[in-house]
Amino acid sequence: MKDDENENKKDKFKIHTLEYLPINEKKMEKFKTEMANDVKLQQLKQVVLDGWPDTRAECQEAVKPYWNYRDEIGYYDGYVTKNKRLIVPDSLRPDMLKKLHNTHMGLEKTKQRARDILFWPGIKTDITELITSWGVCNQFKNNQQREPLLQHGIPDRPWQKVGTDLFELDRQNYIVIVDYFSKFFEVAKLTSTKSTSVIKKLKEIFSRYGIPEEVMSDNFRARNSGNSQ
Repeated sequence: MKDDENENKKDKFKIHTLEYLPINEKKMEKFKTEMANDVKLQQLKQVVLDGWPDTRAECQEAVKPYWNYRDEIGYYDGYVTKNKRLIVPDSLRPDMLKKLHNTHMGLEKTKQRARDILFWPGIKTDITELITSWGVCNQFKNNQQREPLLQHGIPDRPWQKVGTDLFELDRQNYIVIVDYFSKFFEVAKLTSTKSTSVIKKLKEIFSRYGIPEEVMSDNFRARNSGNSQ
């Protein structure tokens, strides 16, 4: 029974890391190898397994930067983690910084992406130094102005104009429909996200409330031409 629980935890760990990290399974194995060869992380791993000392001063120098996060640090299946984030070995940090900045999302969004998946002491400073020293980003940063907010007009009556979108919760797909006039909304579970499944669910909802004149979805507008099919 204990072996089954461990396998289940291992599967959940792999699902999380492989789904959200910008690296494939082969490179995850590279991560594990580099962690095993990283002296600092091996010292940290041992502290996690043996228990933290009473004071920061009693820690080895390599472990001291992690003292403030000691309640969040764990070890599982060859990986040292901070909550669900992988702690990156020294040898892989330059490559991970490059991957984080590959899309040139800007400073704050790059930091947010890192907060979701990776950690090492000083990661925010390293990201800031990378982006502020990147010539292309500095050249265009003042030109990246926000687009003005374009508001929708209020319809004349309920269910004249609706908005719809898909979302996922606990690995189950849903569709939400919102009436622009009343703000009334309805959420329905989907069997799949294929267009046939989405259309079928929309038809069920429209059969109860009527067919709207406009349906907005991801800035795509569909107008009802009068055909009720």
